[in-house]
Amino acid sequence: MQGQSQMSKLTHNFLVKRAIKWLYSYGCGFAVGEIRSFTVSGEIPDAIGFKSNQSILIECKVSRADFLKDKNKYFRQNPKTGMGNLRIYLCPKDVIKAEDLPEKWGLMYCDEKGKLTKIKMPIGNVDFQEFWQEKNCYDEAILMYSCLRRIKQGKVNFLY
Repeated sequence: MQGQSQMSKLTHNFLVKRAIKWLYSYGCGFAVGEIRSFTVSGEIPDAIGFKSNQSILIECKVSRADFLKDKNKYFRQNPKTGMGNLRIYLCPKDVIKAEDLPEKWGLMYCDEKGKLTKIKMPIGNVDFQEFWQEKNCYDEAILMYSCLRRIKQGKVNFLY
């Protein structure tokens, strides 16, 4: 029974909150989770952070089926239409394996206590280009405008 309660903590919402916490620790000045905005691609980032000249997208997956379904989305099949210069999957251990990753994606595991283990990630500037992707600046601008408009209106429930 104890194992079940620990595993139930690894919900999608738990992973999104943990992703945003990591984005701030990574040096992002602004990070949000699950913001719906009227983007051209229809992408709704689980978590996205902005740091100087880059954006970091984190997709949270609690099951392998969800990961496999994600591959069929237009912006996954056409990476230039997706958000994030750096793209990372965050999931419980072994839901996704490094060999399952799309080209140029990173991977982190999260345990029930929220501890992250980096499985495949850029280390410093040396191999960062291996992970760098062209991004959809237009959709990112739409998302950022939506965030700013909501902040101005006092609707800040999307900030963690």
